[in-house]
Amino acid sequence: MTEILHKTVVLVGMMGAGKTAIGTELARLLGVPFVDSDDEIVRAANMSIPEIFARDGEAFFRLKEAQVIARLLSGPPGILSVGGGAFLSAETRTRITGLGISVWLRADLELLWTRVRQKTSRPLLRTANPRQTLGELLAERDPIYALADLTVDARAEYSIAEMAGQVCAALLSRPDVVQSAPYAGGTDGSAPAGTAGRAGSGAAKAQPPPRGEPDRPQTPSAGNERAAPRNTTAGAPARRNGGAK
Repeated sequence: MTEILHKTVVLVGMMGAGKTAIGTELARLLGVPFVDSDDEIVRAANMSIPEIFARDGEAFFRLKEAQVIARLLSGPPGILSVGGGAFLSAETRTRITGLGISVWLRADLELLWTRVRQKTSRPLLRTANPRQTLGELLAERDPIYALADLTVDARAEYSIAEMAGQVCAALLSRPDVVQSAPYAGGTDGSAPAGTAGRAGSGAAKAQPPPRGEPDRPQTPSAGNERAAPRNTTAGAPARRNGGAK
């Protein structure tokens, strides 16, 4: 079997939810490109996100972020991780809905704080009480994240590979997004031209792989996938190397 991705999968959620790590593994499973919008912004600006915030402010950053996401959504289907504040923009949400599918990696405050408390590259957490600030951001953003098409819960005991499996399982409930199809020919069992790298049993990918090493950042619970086209819940981990979020 081969999984064919028809729409770009946009991973949304708080800083520390695991969007980059999970997205990278998910892209590997599906044999499609992975892009991080923060990385694209940094590349285009030739400066770090904290530097952009310091020089130009958050409003300027959000404008450029929206432009970068629009450009990435216009390309071939793939996995796209966006900054924590990107999905707050109604314009960006509408664009994602029209051109892709959004997946919220939902995580609680304790898990997020465990992952980001040692980071110094989060401009929004450069406050007198960063944990309190993180909690306030979470309370403000969660109702917006809940508008995503699918939800996968992040849990500390899940490895990155397990979380990617949970996201893949949720996506398989949406045949308009991911389609499982048998190989067309090829006596050696290889994938036909144009689908290389997407090979593998859809059923197998829907199951979480073996648990990762205990010292690896872990996370999610899956399980509540609904076959409805709006906010289906499954289970998510991982970490980022910085960014506005």
